[in-house]
Parts: sequence; structure tokens; C-alpha cells
Amino acid sequence: MPTPAPGRRSVLIAGAMLPVVRYLPAPALASSSGAPGAVTAYRFLTAHQAATVIEATARLVPGPQDDPLEAGHPGAREAGVVHFIDRLLSAFEESPPAIFAGAPWSNRHTSGPDHMKKFLPLVERQDKAWHERLKQLRKQVADAVVKLDKAAAADGYKDFVAAPMSEQDKLLTDLADVRDVLFSLTIDAMYSVPEYGGNHKLAGWHEIGWPGDIQPVGYTKAQVERDDGPDPVGTNDLPAVQELIDALPILTRARAARSSTGG
Repeated sequence: MPTPAPGRRSVLIAGAMLPVVRYLPAPALASSSGAPGAVTAYRFLTAHQAATVIEATARLVPGPQDDPLEAGHPGAREAGVVHFIDRLLSAFEESPPAIFAGAPWSNRHTSGPDHMKKFLPLVERQDKAWHERLKQLRKQVADAVVKLDKAAAADGYKDFVAAPMSEQDKLLTDLADVRDVLFSLTIDAMYSVPEYGGNHKLAGWHEIGWPGDIQPVGYTKAQVERDDGPDPVGTNDLPAVQELIDALPILTRARAARSSTGG
């Protein structure tokens, strides 16, 4: 009997760096749109880069437009991941730069002002460090698009966007550096506060059943200690989750290092 496919949350919790859809049937739906109602103008990404990011991240965390089995479960496309990435990469085009959302809280659970709508000024060392980080990240994202297009062209397709979903999955599986960069940004975008451009309509939070930041209300001691339900990684998921863990090079290297030292 084949190993059962892991649940959606199990894959994300495991921190899998492989396309989620590797464990799902080939989808019957095709699409190229971003999050519903999201803007289509970008400040850093070109139109082609944005289209590639949309399709690639939607293969890593698919939503209902990317696989019929995900009906009711928003993915990267619905969460507006591309807009989070574009805003991050162009953060210094705003003043203050869109790096640290303000404090102490938003207005999601209070009738007061939304302090998080305004970003905080950076001190000199922060400004310098973030300029360097974003310089590297902009290059990584631009290079990722070039590598995806080049690999798709080698297999006979115009570019990554034009390739069928099965080919896109293959390329993301083969190109580990590209996959790792985009997966990390995707998870940040889906579960961060929406002020950073992702988590469109709180799609990521709704999916995992989290109310988000609830200051100044906060959580009671009983709410913190209360059981929130069964472990999302079920027994049937463990073999597939272990396969995902084994596929991560960094974990494999760490395990080998421990074995060689008797740890």
C-alpha cells in the first residue's frame, strides 16, 4: 500500500522544503492571478518576475485555484505572497522603510487606532544591515526567476510560467536553492501581520485557526494553558513527514555530523 499523503498543516509544520503538491494528485485547474482584490502594480518586481513568483509559490503552498482538493483552504496565491515579497524588496522606497510595523498594537481587536499601519524609523545600524540584507534578497529572488526560466526552457517550454504544473513541480524539486528562498518568503508572507503586504484578508491566520494579534485584550492564563485540540501531525502522516525531513539537506548533514561524533 502506498504511504498516505500528509495533511496540509502537517507538511507546513514539518517545515518541508519540497513542493507540497508532490503528495497531491495533478491539479485540474490552471490559473495565473494573484490574491483576490490585490493590486497588480509592483514596485520592485517586473511583471514577469511577479508572475513567476505567483506561480512558483502557489506550487509550494497550493490553494483552491491550484488544486481542487484545496477547496476552502487558501494558499500562497490567495494570501498575496507576491505582494509581501514585492513590498519587502522595495521597503526603502517608503519613509520610514517598511521594515518594522509600529507598536503597540493594531485595531483588529480594539476600536482604537491601528498603530501598526505606520512603520518605525530605523536607527543607523538597522538601516545599514537591512540595506545589505535586501540587496542580497533582491539578487536571490531575481536569480530564482532566471534559474526557473532557464530550466523550463531546457525542457522545451517558453518559461516557468508557461510550463505545466507537473513541470513546475519538477523544477522546484530539482532547484533546491530556488525552492528554499521562495518557501521561506512564502511562509513569512502567509503568517505575518498583513501590514507587511501578505496574509491577505488574514487568509493564513484563518487557515490555522489563529486569531492573530489581540492586544490590548491579550490572552488569559486559562486560554494559554487550554488544550487547542489534537496534534495536527497525525499518526498516518508520520511516514510522509519523515520523508520530507530526510529530504532536507541541512537536517541530513546535521544528522550525519551527530552520527560521526557519536551524538
